[in-house]
Amino acid sequence: WTYEIGERDQGKPTIVLVHGYGASGLIFYMLYQELSEKYHVVFMDLLGMGRSARPKFTAKTAEDAEDFFIFAFERWRQKMNLDNLVI
Repeated sequence: WTYEIGERDQGKPTIVLVHGYGASGLIFYMLYQELSEKYHVVFMDLLGMGRSARPKFTAKTAEDAEDFFIFAFERWRQKMNLDNLVI
């Protein structure tokens, strides 16, 4: 699940807000207004959290878990066509 504030074409840098484990992007709601004055603001819910999908999680090791979230984030970044961003 993704939410954007502002337009990419306004010349503002893009900032992506990523919540911690077990939370959702809504934890940043107090920051949206102020950040949107300087940035194109994007927040997303990590897989299995917030309003995102709940895929089967089969990680057996910490490295597997890390790969699960990193690969999901990279697929999301590509789909959103975000090449230049601040996380």
